[in-house]
Amino acid sequence: METDLNKNAEQIIEKEEKFRAIFDNAPDGILIADLESKKFYMANKAICQMLGYGLEEIKNLGVMNIHPEKDLPYVIDQFERQIKGEFSLSRDLPIKRKDGSVFYADVNAATIKIAEKTYLMGFFHDTTERKEIEEALRESESHFREAQSLGRIGSWEFDVEKQTIVWSEETYVLYERDPKLGPPSPEEEAHYYSAEQAKTLRDYATRAIETGKEFSYDLTAKFPNGRTAYFVATMRPAKDERGRVVKLFGTVQDITERRKTEEELKQKNAEMKRMNKIMTGRELKVLELKKEIEVLRQTSTKGGQAG
Repeated sequence: METDLNKNAEQIIEKEEKFRAIFDNAPDGILIADLESKKFYMANKAICQMLGYGLEEIKNLGVMNIHPEKDLPYVIDQFERQIKGEFSLSRDLPIKRKDGSVFYADVNAATIKIAEKTYLMGFFHDTTERKEIEEALRESESHFREAQSLGRIGSWEFDVEKQTIVWSEETYVLYERDPKLGPPSPEEEAHYYSAEQAKTLRDYATRAIETGKEFSYDLTAKFPNGRTAYFVATMRPAKDERGRVVKLFGTVQDITERRKTEEELKQKNAEMKRMNKIMTGRELKVLELKKEIEVLRQTSTKGGQAG
């Protein structure tokens, strides 16, 4: 009997040691809290590092101490819903460190029983880096949209297999299309161009898909309200790991104002050339007239001397 008890005790200790080893060395933070008092019962090394507390300090804290006060109602609601099994993961919960600074973590919580008592175990995965990357991406996208707007440049992509088009925000502006309608089908987009130009675009797309060649070209687009716009455009193929062209990417830049300015300059230059030609012709006629007058004068002078 004593031998069996010793064996059971050894097994329990061994299991506890294994649990402690896994618990302490887990890469994510782990906290176990008493459901009644909401005080922490156990904490691992990772959560101590995340929060900036020592192990004994954490045991004197509770759920209310590691979240910003303004976020407590939301955080408590999230935990209570997880305990009920409504969902398993809360993304980007705000966590307060010992120094008062805040970071964000994905938190997965579940109830466990230890010595017949129910506890809440929470797994904390620091998402600070991910949020910083997401914020950098949002900022980058904002700058990208601003740059496209300032430069009157839109971008697009065409999925070869799905035969679908995706437009950037500025492309909708350039083509005077309501974004709520979504991007046009290839057939709808062709309506912006003459039949000849639409055929040229289809040929470019076919050649880009077949050969992987890039293209630059000019476009003249006509809108339902009768307005005409001039674009300079590019088309670039993208290949998959097998070397097949799976997408086409491109840009369109509105050069309508530039074209108008160029046309105005051409007209002014043509007008100046015409005026120069007229003035040059007049000057030549004046010179010829002066020569004739001089000849008449000299003839008149000679006639007078002879008399």
